[in-house]
Amino acid sequence: TKESTAFLSDAVWKSASVGWGQPARNHYWFDDRIQNQVFLQIGGHVHEKGLYAHSTSRYVFELAGRWKEFAVKIG
Repeated sequence: TKESTAFLSDAVWKSASVGWGQPARNHYWFDDRIQNQVFLQIGGHVHEKGLYAHSTSRYVFELAGRWKEFAVKIG
């Protein structure tokens, strides 16, 4: 249900690394000066929530067994 939905971009990660740039939430990492004006976009659709990932990326979260399902959209 909507009440039990959580976004990883709202959670604190235990560790994170990306192939180019810096780990970022809810925006595309461009450089240290420009961050909030660069949106996450997949197939022409802008997303308000999400994690920036550039090959090879790794985000680690401690879930503590609280979740039953994980859904993701990758682009």
